[in-house]
Amino acid sequence: MYFGNAINNILLTVNVVDPESNNGSSTLPFLGFVLFLFGIVIIFVGLILTSAAKKEWNVFYAPHDTPTGDIKAKKKKALIKGRIVYILGIVMLVLSYVIK
Repeated sequence: MYFGNAINNILLTVNVVDPESNNGSSTLPFLGFVLFLFGIVIIFVGLILTSAAKKEWNVFYAPHDTPTGDIKAKKKKALIKGRIVYILGIVMLVLSYVIK
């Protein structure tokens, strides 16, 4: 009973139709927060990709295998990809502080 009365009280006191009550000022902070969260996640993914390229975190990795030129080229591409993703995450973090 009490919970239902509280919800009705909140829903009846909030004026959604009034254009002066919210002026749309909550959209940009929300976008900044979303950019911040995505930036943190993308930085984490970039660090994982870079770490996997450097240390060859592989389930089926055999230590007696010698890397060939093709594997070295793939590692270099993966390292560059990880760094690009990491930098993209940093850019998203900076943009999240710019958007207010």
